[in-house]
Amino acid sequence: MTSHDRSEVDGASELVGASAANLRPKRVVVELRRLIAGVLKRSRLHDARLIVAVSGGQDSLALLDVFNAVSDEFALDLVCAHFDHGLRGATSEADAEFVQRLCDAYGVECVLGTADPDVPLNTEEAARDARYAFLASVADRAGTDAVALGHTATDQAETVLLNVIRGTGLTGLAAMRLDSRRVVGDTTLRLASLRLIRPLLSVSRAETLEYCEAVNLAPRVDASNDSDQFTRNRVRSSLVPLLRTFNPRVEDALVRLASNAAQALDFVENEADVSWSGHVIEADDSVTLQSTAASLPAP
Repeated sequence: MTSHDRSEVDGASELVGASAANLRPKRVVVELRRLIAGVLKRSRLHDARLIVAVSGGQDSLALLDVFNAVSDEFALDLVCAHFDHGLRGATSEADAEFVQRLCDAYGVECVLGTADPDVPLNTEEAARDARYAFLASVADRAGTDAVALGHTATDQAETVLLNVIRGTGLTGLAAMRLDSRRVVGDTTLRLASLRLIRPLLSVSRAETLEYCEAVNLAPRVDASNDSDQFTRNRVRSSLVPLLRTFNPRVEDALVRLASNAAQALDFVENEADVSWSGHVIEADDSVTLQSTAASLPAP
């Protein structure tokens, strides 16, 4: 699929049939499905309801296809969530229709959401907040807190660079986590936080495209990803290619940096928790700090 007006939406069920008919799946298919199965086991996501955020692009499309392939093995009840930011007119509507028809072919429940036209989404942060608010509402109605996202190693590298440019510490260098929590600020919902699962953080964007091609799925293309309006797009189109002239595998290096920072941050936070529990007594209405002066040697 190379154009938005191609009949890929009408042929969604045919694409799924072609995927199922592939009797000798390519290596990338086997490896990606094995990877996701491992993530599900480690995350103890078995016999669970899981929200899968799907834009229709290659990353989320690959994620949905893999989850659908392993859903019986792990007794997963999948709910697809697609959010239309309302920024691309008829193209956005076609994306939503494509995702809906694909889910119909899979037999997966699909929930479509549209941004409030009265709330401007003119920044990356505003668009992200609106998207997570939608995912929280879907999860709340579905009676779960688990949401799977299609962020890849390529996204992780870009996120590290963005955080460095803005100025950051260990938290920013650690960037996105495989399994993390995001506070839900909507007091009308029962959920206090979302559990965000990112199974593709060790997979490159090139590999998700290869997967889609292997199972005969043609992802939608978001032309806004080529716009210089957003900082992330400029990092992707200008900064990363420049850094590759210094290190052809700079994205791998950035992903390793994020992993190392995450380990360091976890160590610091764990030590702080141990120190706190050993020196602080918490009551309902007070906090008492225990002095260690008596055990210190004389100067």
